[in-house]
Amino acid sequence: MLRNTTYIGEYACNKRSTRKKDGKTIQRFKDESEWIRIPCEAIIDKDIFMRAQDILDKAHTLRRRGESHLFTGLIKCGECGRSFNYYKSHRDT
Repeated sequence: MLRNTTYIGEYACNKRSTRKKDGKTIQRFKDESEWIRIPCEAIIDKDIFMRAQDILDKAHTLRRRGESHLFTGLIKCGECGRSFNYYKSHRDT
């Protein structure tokens, strides 16, 4: 939902192709020249959407480094300013 460009008025269909391989469904993005663009009304400002993309990209980078919670490093304590961190204990399964 947070990556959906329809909210900023940029809807496109025919973006992916799907095929079966070894009983599994594989999807890939087609070249942008094959996309069918359909105009629609934007419901949020593009700047806000792009800021959200930056936050999501930063969270993705943190998760790739082994920090496994979406909000790790992004939420700060209002009192002391320290970052929220997620630690998995041996009891978490």
